[in-house]
Order: sequence, then structure tokens, then C-alpha cells
Amino acid sequence: MFLPQNMTKLDVVILKRHVDEVAQEVMDFGEFEIIKHSGTEVRTYSLKKESLEDTTNRFMDYRRRLNTIKSFFGRTTVLPDKKATEYMNEMAIKSVMKEIELEVTKYTHEMESVKKRQTEYLVKLDSYRFFGNLDLDLEKTGEVHNFYMGFGGIPSAQYTTFMDAVSTIPSVVMNVGTISQNNMVFFTVPNTAREQLESILKNVFYQDYGIPTDAKHNIRNRMMKYGFEYSMALDEEILLEKQREKLINRLSETVVRIEASIEYYLNMAKLRGEMVSTNSVVLFSGWIPSDMISGLKNKIEEITEHKCEFLDEDAAVLYMRDGIMPPTRLNNPKPLKPFELLVNMFGTPNYKEFDPTPFAAVSYLIMFGAMFGDVGHGLVLSITGFILLLLKRTGQLASLAAIMVWAGISSAIFGVLYGEVFGKPLIDPPLWISPIHNINTILISAIVFGVAMISFGTILGIINSFRRKDYGMMLFAPNGIAGLVFYWSLLYIGYTLLTGGIMPPFIIYIPIVSGLFIWLDKWLSYKLFHHGEKQNPGLGAIDLFETTLSMLSNTISFVRVGAFALNHGALMSAVFIIANMSDNPFGQAVAILIGNLFIIGFEGLVVGIQALRLEYYEFFMKFFRADGRRFHSLKDFKKD
Repeated sequence: MFLPQNMTKLDVVILKRHVDEVAQEVMDFGEFEIIKHSGTEVRTYSLKKESLEDTTNRFMDYRRRLNTIKSFFGRTTVLPDKKATEYMNEMAIKSVMKEIELEVTKYTHEMESVKKRQTEYLVKLDSYRFFGNLDLDLEKTGEVHNFYMGFGGIPSAQYTTFMDAVSTIPSVVMNVGTISQNNMVFFTVPNTAREQLESILKNVFYQDYGIPTDAKHNIRNRMMKYGFEYSMALDEEILLEKQREKLINRLSETVVRIEASIEYYLNMAKLRGEMVSTNSVVLFSGWIPSDMISGLKNKIEEITEHKCEFLDEDAAVLYMRDGIMPPTRLNNPKPLKPFELLVNMFGTPNYKEFDPTPFAAVSYLIMFGAMFGDVGHGLVLSITGFILLLLKRTGQLASLAAIMVWAGISSAIFGVLYGEVFGKPLIDPPLWISPIHNINTILISAIVFGVAMISFGTILGIINSFRRKDYGMMLFAPNGIAGLVFYWSLLYIGYTLLTGGIMPPFIIYIPIVSGLFIWLDKWLSYKLFHHGEKQNPGLGAIDLFETTLSMLSNTISFVRVGAFALNHGALMSAVFIIANMSDNPFGQAVAILIGNLFIIGFEGLVVGIQALRLEYYEFFMKFFRADGRRFHSLKDFKKD
């Protein structure tokens, strides 16, 4: 749990006649990350690679077509999360996709036709409404020789450009209205400016609808007719939308299955493409979780009738001996899985680093609960997260929802300790303290917690450096033993001075000596362990100064934990003051409800961000390099 899962590099040699069955087994096994063989290796040992470019291109084309189908579903459509248990073959993918495309195309054409008719009816209605009221004999407009007149639509995004351009020529322009994001305009210009106008109209994507010369005849009946037809077209649109919903419900699982199948065969092609062979044998390599390797070996041995060879090497050995960086696969129990989202947003742990997830989960929840301590608010947040979790069970949104559940529970626990529910006293006196009535205590507690977090992060950094055999950083760096001793000695000296205590004379030498090690950090690391690059010792003074300021600012940063706990109580007090300004009980209830919702939503978001900031900058930076790379198994269907 505290370290990434142990990985093993597995090389497999099989006879060529078993390659199809073995590749199928590896794909079904899934927990396997392909290692690419370099061109140098292939040439050196006269190996061959299977050319699967045609297969890859075909399935890439299927993926492109499927993405077009998925765009028809819309962003708001939630596709099923479940993975396909049985993959479709290429013929089935091709056939089913063609059927779906025909259905989608048919629906799209019908909807476009309805939309087009709606626009036509609206144009007719607007034109008859406008021209019917003009004191102008429309039937004689065709006989006008000195002026050019027109009526049509200009996209709203181009309307300002059109008006600016047409203002440079003699013209009269009237805006009739807006239809389907088009501004309907009637214009007239002298024939001498017609050529200029036509150039302007072309540049602004003008659509000519023509002047309705019959607008003066029987206008009432015409308006009623087109109004009725427009209403019918709207009903057709509603009916088509319902058909779309039925179509989506019927096709969604099939689309998910097609997508899984396409990605399966693309990954199969990727696996087969990285297999190298001679005339009789095939070699392929990959990373695999160490505790799963025996299962895969047994399956391959069964398929090949033991006519196979394996070479497995522990990832830690390869890392230390050859400098090969293994992939990182986090290995946390289910309750901690959602908090991997917080870690992954910062970066991927190095294979030899601690997995920060357990530490991040505990510290984040403590900080969030302490800053947002209220039984009522916590329970509302937790229930909201639980509802989101029911709606979305996988993915980043599900992880965020699970974090909300845990954060709400933490807030409720601190609410009990603070004796507060929806800003009102729950227990008097509280089990611990009331932040707003014990300001010094809550701020000092926040700083003590910050000192513990910074110290623990530095200790983790020391252990990580030892695991990487980076002894210079472990001993002399600001996040090493010298930095920890320097920090603790400064804290002791500061505490003694503030409290008026007696300080032993030798204490003053501890920060001096440890500070000297920090000063000479890079120089000593290079001289003693040949780590890093040779550096002028004089530059270390800047590092020491920066380290001192950083330790001070990092510690003070945790004051915000106490400050937000105070802020929470102050905001609730303000809500009740505003509510009491009204004598109407209903008005008071509404003010309290809105105030609580605002605090849960807005302050909850701010507190979540602040806790994350402390996590990243004051804790992770002490030990977390985040220079690893994630393990991408074949079953992940990662799209490269």
C-alpha cells in the first residue's frame, strides 16, 4: 500500500506456430505493458517484425467512424461503464457499424430537413410581417433601375463586420430580426455601389431569400398558414428528439462493445507489432505485476506444451543495475483508490518512491475537516457525493464524488469536536474547542499540525533518497537529514525565545553546523558520492537563505487551516445576522437556507482547493519527485 506494486520484466520466447494463441492469451490476461524492441536490437540479431500497418490503419478508421457516431450521442449522454465481456470480430464490427451509421444518417437528414423547413417558415413569417407593413408596391421593385434592393440573412457573428463595411457606401439597411443565428436584413443601394455591396455580401456569407413580391396579397391567411406549418415542424422536431433518445438507449451498449472491440484489436496489433522473430521462434517482452507472473507463465506453458522459455528480472534490480525506469502501478485498497486522483494530478510516483496516496488521504481529510467543521454541512456534502457516486461509478468524477463523501464525514467529525451543526451549537461545551471562541488555540494547533506534516514529509524524503541510493541528498539536502535537523533546531530556538525558556548553550551550534551542510550540499554530494555536478560552494549560500525562508513560509502557511476554521464560524454568524434583520419567519428561513447552501458550495470549494494547495506545496514537495510513468496495461485500452 505504501509502495508501488512490485513489477517484473518478462521476456517470452515461443515457437512461431503458437504466436496467435499466445497473443490472444496475453490480451485476455491484460495486465501486461508492452516493451518496444529498438531497431538496433532487431538489426543486431537479424530479427524481423511483423508488419501490421494495414490492420492498424483499418481499425484506426473504424475508431474515427465510431467517434463520429459518438458525437451524435452528444456530450450529455452517459454511456454504460461496463466493459465488453466478448469482443466482436472485424466482420461484425464492420457490419454493425454500417447499420448504425445508416440509422444515424437517416435521423440526421430528417432532423436537418425539419430544421431547414422551420427556418424557411420563420423567414416567410418575418418577411411577410415586415414587407406587408411597408408603404411600398413590392410588385414594382423589379422595375427599379437606379437602385439595387435585397432581403436575406447574415450570420450574427458577421453582422457587425457587415454593418461597418456597408457604412462606407451609400446605403439603407434595416434589421428585420434574428432567425437561427442569422440577422435578417433588407437593404437598398444605388446601382453605382452594387458591385461593392455584392463583394461585402460575399465576404459575410450572405444568404439571399429574395423580396416577397406577393406579401401584400392575402397576408393574414399566409401568416396563419406559415405559422401553422412552423408549429407542425416544431412538433416534428420534438418527435424526432424522442426517437433520438430511443435510438441512443438502444445503441449505447452496442457502441460501448464496438469501442472496446476496436481498442482490443488495436492493442492486439500493437502487441503483435512488437513481437520480433526468426524463422522459427518469436520473442516479446513486457512489464507485469510480480504477483501475477506465475499465472501468465502457466497459461503460456499450457498453450505451448512447455515449448517456451522465460526470462524474468525484478524491476528494482534493473533500476539499480541498468538505470531502466519501470512503470509505476499504484497498489491501494479500495477505500483509498479515489485519492489516487489527488496524486495523479500532481504526477506519477517514481518506482522507488513512496506512494503518497495513503498519506495524502489522511492529511487531506484532516485539513478539510478542520477547516470546514460542521456536522450539518459535512453530512450534506457527504450525501451529495454519495448521490453522484450512484450516478457515476467509475472515472474521475466517481473518484471526486468518493472524496466528497469522505470529506463530508471528516467535516461532520470535526463538527462534533467543535460542537457545531449548521452554525448552531450542538454540544455546550464542545468536545474539544469552539474555534471562534478559542482563536489562539486553533491557530497554534494548525501550526503544530503543519510542523508535523513538514517533518513527516522530510522524513519520507530521506527514506526515498536512501532507497534511490542518493546518499548526498539524504544527508545534506534541505529535504535531507541536515535540513530536518536545521528545521527542528530553529523551531526549538524560536519556541524557547517566545516562551522565555532557558536554552542550553550548545543548541546554537546545531543550526550552524546543519546549515553549513546545506550550504555545501551539492559540493559535498559531488566530492563524497559523485552525485550531481560540481558546483561552486559559494552558490550554496543562496540555497541556505532560500531554505530558511521556505521553512518559515511553509510553516506559516498552515495557519490557514485555523484561519478557515474561524472563517467558517464567522460566515455562519453573518448568515444569522442577515436572517435576523427580517421579522418574517419565512424570510428568515429562506435567508438561512440560502446562506447555508452558499457556504456549503462556495466555501467548501475554496477549502478543498486550499487543502490541496497545502498538500502539494508544503507536503509533497518534501519527498515526492513525481518523475515516474504510469503502468499502462493492455486492458486499459490506452489510445496513443
